[in-house]
Amino acid sequence: MTATTPPVRIWASGGPYERGEQIGRQTADQVRRSITIYDETFQHHTGRGWADIRGYAAAYVPAITGYDPDIVPEMQGLADGAGVTFEDVLALNTRTEVMFGLKQAGWSECTAFGVTGARAGGRVLVGQNWDWRPATAATSVLLECAPSADPAFVTYVEAGLLAKIGYNAAGVGVMANLLITDQDRGRPGVPFHVVLRRLFKARTLAEAVEAVRLANRSASANYLLADAGGEIVDLETGPGGVDTIQRIDPSDGIVCHANSFCTPLPGTVDLGLEALPDSPHRRGRLESLIADEPGEVTPERLCTFLRDHDGHPGSICRHPDPSQHPVERLATNASLVVDLAARRMWLAPGPPCTTVHEMITPDFASRMTSAGERR
Repeated sequence: MTATTPPVRIWASGGPYERGEQIGRQTADQVRRSITIYDETFQHHTGRGWADIRGYAAAYVPAITGYDPDIVPEMQGLADGAGVTFEDVLALNTRTEVMFGLKQAGWSECTAFGVTGARAGGRVLVGQNWDWRPATAATSVLLECAPSADPAFVTYVEAGLLAKIGYNAAGVGVMANLLITDQDRGRPGVPFHVVLRRLFKARTLAEAVEAVRLANRSASANYLLADAGGEIVDLETGPGGVDTIQRIDPSDGIVCHANSFCTPLPGTVDLGLEALPDSPHRRGRLESLIADEPGEVTPERLCTFLRDHDGHPGSICRHPDPSQHPVERLATNASLVVDLAARRMWLAPGPPCTTVHEMITPDFASRMTSAGERR
């Protein structure tokens, strides 16, 4: 195993626009590269150019503003800082929904877990492998933020997007998986990445769950949420509101998820099972690795499990399939394990089988002592 270049780490603080501008200024090159990647992605899957995609994205602004009025100023700041347009940043953050609206899907794979109680030696451990186009690995950054009115947080995310996976200073952890049903039609609503950004504002797990419930969501997704107090909950969601949410609680301290529903969502067809038939295997394999571990599960052992190649190429640790078109190839771009009580993470910014998980204590812990308590 060889180490790679450490992740690009970005620090920002202040109000929504101020913070967004700082992020955009520090990631301008990566944001422009993100736009190029998604222009190519949409051209391949839909035949539409980036100008068309920006036009489609405008329909989501009213739902975004109604859900969280801080989001649009943050996007505008990010755009101004990066020297791109607001419409560019909006399109990046609605990419999933616009793709579904055009009846196409650029599939990503992710395998996530949560472990708590005696199984984790009294700790609360969450994490996942994030699988997507290999090109996006070069645009991804470790974003550490201290908002003026909310808990400080850290998230590993593609430049130009608001948030992805990580945790905040209040001890709330956020992991996520793409899901899709026949009801995912791109109807204007709250985008997936906007919900993710809102989750990092939560001071408690209950607040995080409520953030999912309050959203009139445009797309299906799975949210694996936890807090430092020991509670973990997994929310499978379809497009819509509270009537399309299914809760999964840990069994024997373990919950795992991939890219298909564990329980069929009434009135829908789970297209994830058709497009990603390896999803049940990945979920079951990770669950077995954790459950079969003698004694307590440690962060180091979880890092090992995320390197697993059983069922390759549809394995927990994913590698590009050379038989596919380059735009359709998937790889594990990052692997993350979080100890919520310690506010500490182990991050491999690349395939975990060839990239070392390095322990990282986010800067907000030292720059803003007790940030979670103050906010």
